[in-house]
Amino acid sequence: MEIRKIYLTVRIAVRRFRHLYAYCTENVWRDPRDVWYVKLLKVVNLSVKSFFDKNIQTLASSLTYTTLLAVIPILSLLLAIARGFGMRDVLIQSLYKGLPSQRAMLENSLDFVDRFLATLSKGVFVGIGVVFLLWTLVSMLRKIESVYNHVWNVRKGRPIYRRITDYTAILLIIPILLICSGGLSIFLSNFVQESINSPIGVLSPVLKFLLDLSPVFLLGVLFVGMNVLIPYT
Repeated sequence: MEIRKIYLTVRIAVRRFRHLYAYCTENVWRDPRDVWYVKLLKVVNLSVKSFFDKNIQTLASSLTYTTLLAVIPILSLLLAIARGFGMRDVLIQSLYKGLPSQRAMLENSLDFVDRFLATLSKGVFVGIGVVFLLWTLVSMLRKIESVYNHVWNVRKGRPIYRRITDYTAILLIIPILLICSGGLSIFLSNFVQESINSPIGVLSPVLKFLLDLSPVFLLGVLFVGMNVLIPYT
């Protein structure tokens, strides 16, 4: 009797699982209810299906490789713009703070970037270096746009004039925003440290917690902006 009871329980559980799986994978698209959990399930369903159907893992690996090749040009652009605004030290301090476990790697990269920028300012290397820098950054942006268009089923890319305007805006605005956010983060960090002994010191733990969350928030804003602006929809 006990064996039969266990068998029936397992059979009912398997039947319910199959019903749930069928609903989550197929029948959810026939559900007319306009409620949040049905919408969420549709988003998850579409995300998982796209991940396997569109070969997202290979595309992500390709983007990682492209980004690694563009690390030095990206740092060069950031440092050049930061130096123009007189905020080079602020940017370097922000990088050290954002990547505390990679300090040695950052020091080597920044040293290489300084030598690279010094080489760019010498004679014939000026034109060649600038062309190489811009070509690397534009190639990275084109690759990112191509991947996003593939994910979002966009068959037609940006025309040339839109690439020039949009890529120029991205290459100028994003570094400035990163530099400003780094400076703001350092200012707020110093403000929290100085406010410990002030009347608002009781709020210091809350401010410190919000400050620690700010990189996550900025990263989320960055990814949302990329998903909204980069695909040519």
